[in-house]
Amino acid sequence: MKFILHIGTHKTGTSSIQNFCARNQAFLKANGVSYDFDEALSAGNANFLGAYLVKGRHREIQRFIQRGIEKANRARLDRILLSGESLFGMTTSFPEFGAMNNGTYWDSERRHIEDLRQMLSNHDVTVVCYLRRQDRFLESLYSQMVMSEGGFAGPIDEFAGRATCMLDYYRHLEAWADCFGDAALRVRVFERAKNTVPDFMKCALWITQLPAMSRSDIRVNTRVARDLLEFKREVNTVEMGRVECFFATKALTEIGASFSQDNYDILTLERRKALLENVDASNSALARRWMGASEAPFPALNSQAEDRFAYPGLTHERRELIRSQFDRFMARPSTRFEIRTRNLLRAFEGRFPVGKPLVDAIRRLAYRRQLVRESRAQN
Repeated sequence: MKFILHIGTHKTGTSSIQNFCARNQAFLKANGVSYDFDEALSAGNANFLGAYLVKGRHREIQRFIQRGIEKANRARLDRILLSGESLFGMTTSFPEFGAMNNGTYWDSERRHIEDLRQMLSNHDVTVVCYLRRQDRFLESLYSQMVMSEGGFAGPIDEFAGRATCMLDYYRHLEAWADCFGDAALRVRVFERAKNTVPDFMKCALWITQLPAMSRSDIRVNTRVARDLLEFKREVNTVEMGRVECFFATKALTEIGASFSQDNYDILTLERRKALLENVDASNSALARRWMGASEAPFPALNSQAEDRFAYPGLTHERRELIRSQFDRFMARPSTRFEIRTRNLLRAFEGRFPVGKPLVDAIRRLAYRRQLVRESRAQN
């Protein structure tokens, strides 16, 4: 069997690729590709693999791979696509973000990748990875971690200290190449791909013609207004249950739809320059080894374009405006009802042996219904 491992990275259009694949499974099957996500709770059918590798849940991974092979064989498909950005930098992300950033990081990362290689040793494997310039990657990942449930509450410099290893793209790809071989890697630059979905279809799956009615230009995760990001940092300092944290993020996502975007960067120009100087040698080595190029793989820093006005901070007036909308969302009868229902499901999930499988089945059903609605709206 031919396996295509799409390992991310984060914030490079990965969710757009995954949602396209989830909505167009029949099209992929017609092109010999299986993208089965029956066991996943999102469109990313392999997002859980990073956590499972770090936590040593190898038997579950092996069963997942075997079931995928059996399904592909029944459908007479010769390729299986597994997409999960959690596979890149998994030592940083699991079991908790920033847990390891010392001398054991690279040994740990390489060990987890080698474990996966051994599980796929009888198969032909291609590893596809998208990269974006490190300063933009760091800003986007920081925003995602702040906006996530129970998210990060510190400033970006603190976050950058924990994410240092994730910014060394060369050493990550070197670990993958050491396990799967240089020829197995397909390294793409996010900034060069005008639309990540057709670029991925072409370079990873050799599919050049997409379905006529499909939408491949839909951005799943968009930039967050800086005021909302700062408000969420404040929310993250308040102790809340997991379900309440989920709805706090949902509230700010809804509020953000009516907020005008701003041009405030998170990193200062000086911090941006220092970061890029620090990874310059790594990027040059990356370009020579996997791109056959001597020049830097990413767009050069344009100091004039990137020297924007400094963020003035979250003013009292803006905070109160966001707070009023946030409180209204959380006080809605529908929100309160869903919070109670989800808390009951979580209690049921933890108390009874059949709880988790049953609740996961409900979540999968709800997600697939959501995909159908979104697909109808976009096609």
